[in-house]
Amino acid sequence: MKILTVLSLAMVVSQFSVASAATTQSPIVHVALTQDNLLRGQLVTRGGQPKSGVDILVSSGQDVVCRATTDDQGVFTVKIERGGVYILSDGETSTVAVAWTKQAAPPSARNGVLLVSDEHVSRANLSSRPRRFTPRRYGPLETAAIIGAMGGVVYLAADDDDGS
Repeated sequence: MKILTVLSLAMVVSQFSVASAATTQSPIVHVALTQDNLLRGQLVTRGGQPKSGVDILVSSGQDVVCRATTDDQGVFTVKIERGGVYILSDGETSTVAVAWTKQAAPPSARNGVLLVSDEHVSRANLSSRPRRFTPRRYGPLETAAIIGAMGGVVYLAADDDDGS
């Protein structure tokens, strides 16, 4: 009976994990700034062709921190005063980048950001300002199910009446 209860609780929790994974945004890119606090990147089409003359907006929260224009190879460089979380957008696509100073960057941080733009894809909430990243919040039913599942696991762990 205990095994059946644990399995049913695990199924409930896994359903909520799948639902929250479906709403997750694109992966966050970790990038190391240069010694001069420059963030480098390249904007290309889905086919890999560079996009030149496109304005790139770099924002933090609701504020646009700086702008850059891509060159003939789609390359852009922006001066970032300090490391932090930034949204890079060309108006068709956007990505979240964690910018690290050269001294603080983890070994996995990349040297630049690759933005892939696709004008054939419709994205919601895109305007002249990139969409603000907000963490996932659980509703009352999801919260109650998670608390109930955790309570059931605690109850089963505390009840070690195995007959011995």
